[in-house]
Amino acid sequence: MAYNLDPQTGANVSDRRRKDVDGAIDHDFDREPGDDTPWVEVWGNRRNYNIDPILHQNILMSDYFKYVNREVHSYQALATETIKECQHIEPYSGYGHRKLPSDAFCFMMKMCMMRVTEMQLKELIDPRSNVYVRAVAFLYLRYTCVPKELWEWYQPFLEEETPIKVSKTPSDEPLSMGKLLLNLLLDQRYFDTMLPRIPVPVFRDIQAKVIALKTGKAQQTKSSTSDLQVGDKVSAQWVEDEVWYDNAVIDEVMPDGKYLVTFTDFGNQDVCTSEMVKPKKTYGKKRPAAAKTDDEEELARLLNKEKDKAMPT
Repeated sequence: MAYNLDPQTGANVSDRRRKDVDGAIDHDFDREPGDDTPWVEVWGNRRNYNIDPILHQNILMSDYFKYVNREVHSYQALATETIKECQHIEPYSGYGHRKLPSDAFCFMMKMCMMRVTEMQLKELIDPRSNVYVRAVAFLYLRYTCVPKELWEWYQPFLEEETPIKVSKTPSDEPLSMGKLLLNLLLDQRYFDTMLPRIPVPVFRDIQAKVIALKTGKAQQTKSSTSDLQVGDKVSAQWVEDEVWYDNAVIDEVMPDGKYLVTFTDFGNQDVCTSEMVKPKKTYGKKRPAAAKTDDEEELARLLNKEKDKAMPT
């Protein structure tokens, strides 16, 4: 069967195709017999899969990606091609004017364009799989996974010591798989490209879980709303329309940590969680800053320690 590249998405346009809700054309890897697991949901921008726009366009224009897109039609074939060709997992290979999208990111793009089932993805990240096959699958997850589900996929492997050559620079030492995944979770950049933004509440939850995993103690990281008091003016989110309104007042701090809030422009009251309330900036005398808790100091120490081990940029 002949395949042609869609000029906007780079996807194969053939008789076997589907359109997602944003209109991007892609298609699915075939299910294995007995695989009744759901397709892994793609989160965010379904036209560039949350990849940096310049990198995305460079991948689509790459001759090697066009080859992969034309010839690879199963996740087993993609794994085979990855084992054969992948030597590092930076976004780009080469230097200067010879800088081209890396094989790893070409493989990741192919995964993005051809949905995988949960069973297929679990097979790809299984420790018995090739280390580069696993790394490409983990990159796929970092770019396309629903943020609140990232921890569930990454957590079992965060302390794994399997080495992998991340950098294309020959003199750079390999990282452990666990450190690579930790960097992907905690950093906003991957070499010279931006990673998709993880929403702040989800990122704070990930930070706390990392501390708990590394130190063996549960975290109670202080939230920015924990010192709100009755009578404080806040911005709050109305539950029915999910819109944020600037003029709101705390009427009651409830035992479960929620707030009874009055939206003063309308006279309505609602119960809001801490994620639905933001302290308003005040101009004038400021409250004294709260001292850092032991957990916050431990979080800063661990993140600085891991940053010292981070991949080169």
